[in-house]
Amino acid sequence: MLPNGDCKGYPDPGTASGKPYTIGWGTTQYRTAGLAKYGRTYVLLSDTLTEKQADAEFQAAVAVYAAIVNRLNPSLTQGQFDAAVSFVYNAGPGTKQSDRLKNNDLKGFEVMLAAYNKGGDGKVLQGLVNRRAAELALWRGTEEMAKVGWLALTRRGDKYYLTGMDGDTAVKQHEFKTTAELISLLRQYPEAGTTVVTKEEWTAPVNGLVELPEPPISQPTSATLIRTTTKLPNNLTQLLFRIGDQVIPCVSGQGHAQHFRKPTDPRSVPGNMEPIPQGRYIVGSVEWKGRPGDWSQSFGPGLGPVWVGLSATFSDDRGSFGIHRDDGPVGSAGCVVFKQVDLEKLLPLLKNVRYLDVQWGV
Repeated sequence: MLPNGDCKGYPDPGTASGKPYTIGWGTTQYRTAGLAKYGRTYVLLSDTLTEKQADAEFQAAVAVYAAIVNRLNPSLTQGQFDAAVSFVYNAGPGTKQSDRLKNNDLKGFEVMLAAYNKGGDGKVLQGLVNRRAAELALWRGTEEMAKVGWLALTRRGDKYYLTGMDGDTAVKQHEFKTTAELISLLRQYPEAGTTVVTKEEWTAPVNGLVELPEPPISQPTSATLIRTTTKLPNNLTQLLFRIGDQVIPCVSGQGHAQHFRKPTDPRSVPGNMEPIPQGRYIVGSVEWKGRPGDWSQSFGPGLGPVWVGLSATFSDDRGSFGIHRDDGPVGSAGCVVFKQVDLEKLLPLLKNVRYLDVQWGV
């Protein structure tokens, strides 16, 4: 980290070449802020990111690897899931550990975890030894949950929390936003007895079972992108970005390449200038070149002043995509772009949106 608090690119200590170069909290591939800043996905040693930009890259990467782990094994406990995401983030999804998760060989995953402690040159790295030990502790965290005797459901302001209690001692606390998230959390504590509900921070155990309140859902957590039959100038296809009952027009790709494909299509290749491939994407945070709301700045030619990264939850050769202002006359290289007036409407609606489902019907 630099004296001003920014992060700088550094070599991988586990390989002779130092590649892949890394920045921030383990980022080796730009998906959000770094992509907007440098216009590429790979990291160079000369690159720098602010702490906020590094956090955005980390969160986007974690979201991608969390989706991968969910696909491999959707029945993991929270501790097992956290450990698996940490491992796949670090070692990648192509190890035998992924096969063990997919085949539900949970004991095999636990036993073999410590073996992944070597760098690319085959030497044991103390950093990896420590990381595997921390992941093993997460994996075995279900033993800690078994101590929970009762649950406190707490509302503080507009936030909701579920806290596992051992007598008067808080074992673990979770924040949740939707009923589905609450149900998922409750299933992690099958041995817990009484559930107590309070409106503010609890001060002491209260006897009795209270009916669980319906937590608020202020905004939809997913959006969809569809195409229409309308052709715009420069042969672009009119697209519609939907969040709840809000529909906002946009475009993607260039006019000469309006071919809508799945990512598995062999013609979906880097540089084809086609619209973003069909599938589900993780929606990143809103990044401004200058201060928020300053539309006079620009990340670079055609990008405009604001960027929202879109990270695919599937394997895709075309690289990373994003949402930005349409600053060019011919659309984009695949990003989803909006006129400024439409982008101003969209940004507040993205606050709680986690996923974008691109639905081309192919």
